[in-house]
Amino acid sequence: MAKVQVEEVNKALQVEFQAGVNYVTFTCQMTKYLSFLQRRFVQEGGKIVVRRVDSLNQLGEYDAIVNCSGMDASSLVGDDQMSPIRGQVIKVSTSASAAG
Repeated sequence: MAKVQVEEVNKALQVEFQAGVNYVTFTCQMTKYLSFLQRRFVQEGGKIVVRRVDSLNQLGEYDAIVNCSGMDASSLVGDDQMSPIRGQVIKVSTSASAAG
């Protein structure tokens, strides 16, 4: 941020910051975005398989896996120390040449 911008923030918030950073980003409504991505995936020939998975070893036959295990994720890897916090995980396998 320019010095004058930092000064404006300091005055408005009654603080004494020395510097600041601002940036442009985006947000999206995930339920709508995920529905869009799912439709697009299927339209492009993707196949969605919904099934119970008890071990990550069961997933070797798939090229891409979207993990939606949520609160029960620790049982997939047998790790009682694992605790869910938040986030999204996607496992993607590809050849070394495709990865660049």
